[in-house]
Amino acid sequence: MLKTIGVVILSILIVNASCWLSRDQYEEIKKVATWEVLPYETFLELFGNKTFEDMSSRVGQEIHSSEKDSFLKEDETVRLVSDAVLGDPAPVNAYDPRTKYPNCFKPPRQQGNCGSCYSFAIGMAFESRICIKSKNQILIELAPQYIVSCDSSNMKCRGGLLVESWRFLENTGIVSERCFPYVSGQSGYIPACPSKCVNSLDQFYALKANYNTYRSFTTIQAIKQELYDNGPLSTGMRTFEDFSAYRGGVYQYAWGRETDPHAVIIVGYGVDGSTPYWLIRNSWGTQWGENGYFRIVMNSVNAPEGRAGASSVPILG
Repeated sequence: MLKTIGVVILSILIVNASCWLSRDQYEEIKKVATWEVLPYETFLELFGNKTFEDMSSRVGQEIHSSEKDSFLKEDETVRLVSDAVLGDPAPVNAYDPRTKYPNCFKPPRQQGNCGSCYSFAIGMAFESRICIKSKNQILIELAPQYIVSCDSSNMKCRGGLLVESWRFLENTGIVSERCFPYVSGQSGYIPACPSKCVNSLDQFYALKANYNTYRSFTTIQAIKQELYDNGPLSTGMRTFEDFSAYRGGVYQYAWGRETDPHAVIIVGYGVDGSTPYWLIRNSWGTQWGENGYFRIVMNSVNAPEGRAGASSVPILG
């Protein structure tokens, strides 16, 4: 059974993901970074070995247990946006929707040992928009595993394209996390696309995105207005070796080679002193960054507005 949700979502592409850092490399980052760096022990726990897989499982279980049983009724259709700008002009300097819509932003999740960042960037942006447009009433955690397992246009745990994932949501939809929990982060195992929920007593149906025309946003003001009017935006970004060591502050490139593309969610924006930044949600769990979020300088080498539009380059996660 399918529900239709009207939505317009950003899919910029830029570039990167986590990578291994030796202790010497880590010390080099600490010397040159203008932002706070993770303790090396925390970095090892997150990106080093089996502990990373175990934490992925724990985070998923914690969020799953707190999920509320509110979902769209069978005969309901919710239109989230129109093609026109809605409401008042966006605030000039700062906007953080987590203060206005606290129920709409669950703790950032852990993608684990699977290049599935694209599925989190799509699914978590979609669930927040549904909640925001329902004025905190529709609280549903959506299943990135469904995109990983069922979207044949992407590469499972080897990455994917944001625009292809949104087409998948438009054509097929996405089920709830409760129906099909995320498991690929633990070992890279990818279960088959399901036709029923893990719990056979739960009804199997999907929420379907209907965004009418694919849209991207090429200016800072356009991104700000869309965030203010309609909610978080899926995006790709360039990152470098130092990015995985980020703990807090306003990130900008400090050290290292460019690595793989990475997909994230633009949530809001602000100013730190005289430095404007984007507020972004990641999918590396709450031990990384600022409780799973990070701030990044606008107009930097890897700022989200750097390259707009659909891309043929895979987001590798």
